[in-house]
Amino acid sequence: MGLETGKDLDIVSKNGDVVFQSARLQAGNNITVDAQNGAIHFLSEKATEFKQTKTYNIFRSLSGLSALCAS
Repeated sequence: MGLETGKDLDIVSKNGDVVFQSARLQAGNNITVDAQNGAIHFLSEKATEFKQTKTYNIFRSLSGLSALCAS
């Protein structure tokens, strides 16, 4: 997934997992993910690097399988 700088992305998944397989996300992006009944997975190094920069708003999974929340 490629997302341009300054673009926002809201993802709501009520019945499945949210998977970031290949992410090219930049510092200007606001990402909100709400996985109500599934886990959130990062499958690439680029996605992991993005996660560590804390440029996202919220990554959460209400099922408790995976909880990644911005501080």
